[in-house]
Amino acid sequence: MCIYTYNINIGSCCAECAYSAVGAVEGINAIETGKLLTLSVQQVIDCAGAGNCNVRSTYDAFQYAIENGITVVGNYPAYDKEKNCTCRFDPNKPPIVKITGISFVKSEEDLMQAVYWYGPVSVLIEASSAFMMYKEGVFTGPCGTALNHAVLVVGYGKIPNGTRYWIVKNSWGQMWGEKGYIRMVRDIEVDAGICGITTYAIYPTGVVTSPAAATAAY
Repeated sequence: MCIYTYNINIGSCCAECAYSAVGAVEGINAIETGKLLTLSVQQVIDCAGAGNCNVRSTYDAFQYAIENGITVVGNYPAYDKEKNCTCRFDPNKPPIVKITGISFVKSEEDLMQAVYWYGPVSVLIEASSAFMMYKEGVFTGPCGTALNHAVLVVGYGKIPNGTRYWIVKNSWGQMWGEKGYIRMVRDIEVDAGICGITTYAIYPTGVVTSPAAATAAY
């Protein structure tokens, strides 16, 4: 079974990388087409990279979306322990969403502009012990920049006292944090941002959808 691993740099399955990248693809597709589709994370887990549950990074997941596209969750089989790590994607069964390219973020200002214009951005962070234990409020650490976890920046804001934050979606379910989300402080005096949030941040720059995507009800 594909495990949600904290080790991004080894060859084991990085399920949260697939989760983060697919969320970014869903976002830009919704912005460009006006249709929010739920795409198959399981497909990317099974098929990206070298296949056989070998997705190692968010970059692998995005490259897969460029080359093959991602179908809606209803068109891809759910996890099956008997067919573990078998790519079962049918390219002849639309709707399928492809992206046309990706871009990297270099600073917190770049990250804010990317979220504003392109939607959710896939990022790697250091999921420190404090991050794992997060319950509510604006997270200020402690954490470093030893990137080991993929999440999705979906927005930004500020609380009345002026503290600015990123709105970040995690893959650990609604029982974690603020119903699956965390607010992480932004505009700090560290080039990489809180927990290294701008170190390896990627967003898709365009989409191409199959004709069926326009009428899909997923």
